[in-house]
Amino acid sequence: MNESRFPRTQSQTLDQRFGNMVSNDDIAVRRIGVLAPFVAQIVGSLSGEKLKEATIAAIGKHRMLTEASENAYRAWEDCADNDPRKTNLLENFHRTSLENRSQIAVVAALTEKLGYIPDANRERQ
Repeated sequence: MNESRFPRTQSQTLDQRFGNMVSNDDIAVRRIGVLAPFVAQIVGSLSGEKLKEATIAAIGKHRMLTEASENAYRAWEDCADNDPRKTNLLENFHRTSLENRSQIAVVAALTEKLGYIPDANRERQ
């Protein structure tokens, strides 16, 4: 299982630093809510090997987005407070985090229909 590279204490620090900005589920819920019917329609049309392939691809994309979000966070954290790029780096972190949350919903829908979580590492080799 590919766990996040953020240690639990760092995740708590994120919530403390960003407060409502990162932990605000309203934006993610709205975005996922808009996507849900489309995801359900696509997932509903998949079965067998196509469903398994789509699930593995979705897991891969989730891992990529997790890494992008972590990199965006590190770039923001490493940036000096008086650096004019600081705001843009924070916005990039928020964007990548939100994209990943949406991807998690896709992975959840696919794995639910598949009935199990495929070993994406082994299957991609």
